[in-house]
Parts: sequence; structure tokens; C-alpha cells
Amino acid sequence: MAYTQWISIGGLIFIVACAPVSTHYAFVDQRIAAHDGVGADAVIEKKEGGYGKNSRLLYLLDRGMTLSLSGQYEKSNQMLDQAAQTADALYTESLTLHG
Repeated sequence: MAYTQWISIGGLIFIVACAPVSTHYAFVDQRIAAHDGVGADAVIEKKEGGYGKNSRLLYLLDRGMTLSLSGQYEKSNQMLDQAAQTADALYTESLTLHG
């Protein structure tokens, strides 16, 4: 019986270790549901490197949201301004490449 439990635990650890970065959203959702904006923001901030260079806009939007929920409105506005600038740059780049 103990052998099958260890196999189950090992399988679970393997699945979690190989899970995509987006699994951190479950933790963010839990923090938001608990009215813990600071905790939600800490999760997003900790996972910044996991977003990758192609998801910078998504990271900035996520941080803007969680900072706002944590009452850090000035920082939230800064992140959302950066997100708007990033979106504009991506749009311009897209038009340049695809005319």
C-alpha cells in the first residue's frame, strides 16, 4: 500500500514540476478570493521571469491588476501605462512587418 502512495506522490510532483507557468493563476485566484491583493501581487511579481519576453504585455497587465487590488494605485497606474506603451509598440511593429 505504501508503495502505491509513493508512486502517486511522485507522479503528482512530476506533473506539478512540468506544469506550464500559467498554473500560478490558481494561486492568484485564491489570493483574490481571500481579498488578499498583496498576496496576489506577490505571486505575479515572483513569476515575472516565467512570463518570457513574448508575454511582457501580459505580465504588465497582471501586475497592474494585482497592484490595484492591493491598493497600490500609483504603482498600478505605472504598470498599466507601461502596458499601454508596450501594446502600442507591438501594434506598430505588427503593422510594420505586415503592412
